[in-house]
Amino acid sequence: MKSMKTRYIIAAAALWLMPVAVTAQVDKRVEVTKEYTPVVSGALKLPIAPDMADTVTMKPDIDYSITPLMYSTELVTVHNFKPSTLTYWDFNRPTNFYLKLGAGYPVNTVADFYMSSHNTRTGYIMAAANHYGEFGKQRNYFDGDGKRNILKANTTGKVAGGLYLGKHMFEGELAYDSRVGNRYGAPAAFADRSYKAEYEDFRLNLRVGDDFVDLSRINFDVSLFGDFYHDKSDLLRSAKLQQFDFGGGVRVARRFDRHYVEAVADYRGSRGIKDLHYTGNTLRAGVRYGYRAAIIDLLVGGDYCCYSDYYYDICSKKYHHAFLPDIRLLLDVTNNEAVTPFVEFDGKLINNDCFSLARSSVYYDYDAASHLPSTLRYELRGGIFGKFGRGRFGYRAWAGFAFSDGALYRYIYNYEWMRAVAAGQEVVSVNAELEWHPLDGLTVGAGVSARFISNHAKLLDVRMADAESPIDGWLRGRYTHKKFSVGASVFVSGASKWTSYVEGGTPKNVRMPWYADIGVDFEWKLKEDWRLFVEGSNLANMQIYRIAYYREQGIRCTAGIKFIF
Repeated sequence: MKSMKTRYIIAAAALWLMPVAVTAQVDKRVEVTKEYTPVVSGALKLPIAPDMADTVTMKPDIDYSITPLMYSTELVTVHNFKPSTLTYWDFNRPTNFYLKLGAGYPVNTVADFYMSSHNTRTGYIMAAANHYGEFGKQRNYFDGDGKRNILKANTTGKVAGGLYLGKHMFEGELAYDSRVGNRYGAPAAFADRSYKAEYEDFRLNLRVGDDFVDLSRINFDVSLFGDFYHDKSDLLRSAKLQQFDFGGGVRVARRFDRHYVEAVADYRGSRGIKDLHYTGNTLRAGVRYGYRAAIIDLLVGGDYCCYSDYYYDICSKKYHHAFLPDIRLLLDVTNNEAVTPFVEFDGKLINNDCFSLARSSVYYDYDAASHLPSTLRYELRGGIFGKFGRGRFGYRAWAGFAFSDGALYRYIYNYEWMRAVAAGQEVVSVNAELEWHPLDGLTVGAGVSARFISNHAKLLDVRMADAESPIDGWLRGRYTHKKFSVGASVFVSGASKWTSYVEGGTPKNVRMPWYADIGVDFEWKLKEDWRLFVEGSNLANMQIYRIAYYREQGIRCTAGIKFIF
């Protein structure tokens, strides 16, 4: 049999359709071509869906937690039903060079860079960088106090490479992240407590193994990682907070006709350095069995976890045990993907150490945040999705029930610090999404999500607020022409309530207003490789508070160029 070439593309697909925003997200994809001898077997769905988004985001992180699967954001594509896996470096940009440079008003800057070189016999090498910054002054919740400096800047840099070892590959990646942000939420009386928060993160990832596409043979993956986090903030105290995370994992999988088996095991350790007195350990081992027939897609399995959160002088060194199920069932009752009911039940262990919280928000107060235990969350989801009209119309509707031990309830301390309390929580959610392709090049989508939260958290005997909106909705549209593309979107979020506590006082719940973030974007193809872009957000100039007291800027616009080849 003649040898042939095939392409494997490792891609990251968004879990949720978000509106177009000014903030740059960089999705990168490395295209790999290598020779192999094909084996005729049963047809299988692609494990990933191609992402045709114009801007790209590179996410070369190892996620050793169990991530519940949701459904592809492209409703009219084939549903990606596959076992929960260790996520590794996901690139989804099939180009050798990509450069985006822009600036706008109020003063903001954006820069995305990506380049790669690939040899079908030896391997590949790539580099990427991403920057987004906001500068200037902005009023906070206390308008009478005038405007504050709202410096925000996120910068990342990454280099990665891969070497072919027969049918396997050895890959490595070195990455750096930097985040800077001013705390500007406090009134004038607390202005002397404000400071610049600045954090940096160095990561090294290594792996050897397979891509888990051709499962007619045993596929394996062995990975190691190291992650160093450093707090460089202008703290009023002399504490120095650093954390080192390390670990690795093993995954093995094989498909036998309609049957699929998988085994995973991994370890993650965390060690506080300097004044961060924390030690954490998480050990996971699990198996999964899958079965796929004409109208059924079934996965049954789970993971056993042994974990500990140890804080010096706070609690004793104690290990906890948990079983995290991973059960999924799809039924294509019409055998043409028009009506597909589904049920999912899975568990997730969320580490709430200093480093993990730093990634979620620059406003956390780590003296208090670093004393939070891990969150154990279970969720049951069920619903229906499908497509019809020759694939031009897609829909998805589902409801979920989640219950957590140690869920985090955020609150604001002294108007500008974010802290959290851990307590039990139950959440019922109802969700629906639609997508329509009335014409070639034109896409229209809409969605809504409502949440009903049972809150068990108290702060000084005061019932805490949920710190999130009970309902969100979005509407978007995009038209793509061979010379240009134009898109518009609106994201609506209901009013939210936050708990606010000032030292020496009594906690109180404050209400942040609802908002509608309207955005547009336009791109014109000047030449084959050059493009001009314009992006705008919050065009209704509404008061947007995603975090209590921290009002975001009004109308924002960014323009620049893209160079792609």
